Formats: sequence, structure tokens, C-alpha cells
Amino acid sequence: LLLLDGAELLSGGALDLIRRLVEENAGLGILVTSHIGHRRLRHWCVRLSPLAVPGDSTDSPATSLFLSAANAAGMEITPDAETAPAIASICRHLGGVPLGVEMAARAASLLGLRATAEASRDPMRTLPGMRRQGPARHRSLGAAMGWALGLLTDAERQALKALSALPGSFTAEEASCALVTAQTPSAESGLARLYDKSMLDRVEDGFVLNPLVRAGAVQAG
Repeated sequence: LLLLDGAELLSGGALDLIRRLVEENAGLGILVTSHIGHRRLRHWCVRLSPLAVPGDSTDSPATSLFLSAANAAGMEITPDAETAPAIASICRHLGGVPLGVEMAARAASLLGLRATAEASRDPMRTLPGMRRQGPARHRSLGAAMGWALGLLTDAERQALKALSALPGSFTAEEASCALVTAQTPSAESGLARLYDKSMLDRVEDGFVLNPLVRAGAVQAG
């Protein structure tokens, strides 16, 4: 198994080499992670969605990760009538993004659950980062979103800003109107490019911005 982590900036030649290795070596497994969906590898791509967040029930993958990370940080939390709403609120405000949920769980061990729930409402500014091994962009949500936005072109950032003004989910037609109104270049292809760069998620017949993406786009201005 060959692991290539963080392949966002690989050149076309490197991507073609990966494809040839897969096609010509039946026994070789290659796992590539990338924030960008590379068209040359689309046949093998699996898009990873955020963790499901709590709805009417407090039980969800995002909740389970929060409890596990909080316990690992030394804060034992038992979901009950008092703690469950705060945990659910945190997970929803962070859009089920694993990095955000883990950071919030670590923060709860320092700030307490209620203060962390309040901080998660404005995570870019008020949710503290954490010390951890790995890239610097994984140590705070502001750094993570700044890095992701840095992968966009100026036109794509302009398009994302326009879409961040749309509440909730929206159709392709509503998005196109917003992009045309904002006078973004290549409005018709803007949605596809933002989707390929993990800035948009599909829901039923439309699109939605993850809460963290929306918060990052608003903060970036």
C-alpha cells in the first residue's frame, strides 16, 4: 500500500503516474488524500462527507467523536438532559467536521462545556486551537480554513463569498443568480470548481455550505 497524503498540489504528470501505477499493477494499492478532486483520478475518487450531526436524537457519529476526544483530554462527559443539548449544538455549529469537533472537545476540557458551546457559534475567532503533531494548519480552525481558502483562485473566493450570503441550502439556479449578481467571472462553472475543491456539499437537488466554510468565507471578507 502506497499512501500519498495531502496531494492537493500534485502536478498533472504526477497524477498520470499514479493512474498508470494503478492500471499496470494489479497488486498495488494507492491511497491518495486530497482537498481537491483531481479529474485525472475521478474514476477512483471517493468523496468523504462531514460526520453526521445530531438531529432530534443526540446519538450521532459527530457526538461519538466529541465524547471520545473529550475523554482522551481528561474530561469525562456523560450525555444527559443537561449536557446533550450543548454537545449537539457544538457539533452542529462545527458542521460535523472531525478536526473542528476534536478541537471543541479539547477546548471543553479547559473552558467547560457551556463556554465551548458558546465559542462554537463563532469558531474562527473564539474557539481555541490546540497543540498537536502534524501541519500547522491542523492546530486551529482559522489556520485550517485559511489554508483551504488559499487553494482557491481570486474568482473562486469571490464566488464563495457571494454564496455565503445565501441562507441554508440553495439550488443551482439560486446560486447562479447570486454569482451573476456579484459579477463573479465564469459564474456557470463556479459551482463545479467550488465543489471540486470541497467548498460545497450536495444535498438532494441543491447545495449547502458547511458552517465552517461559511464562517471562513465571512471572516475572509
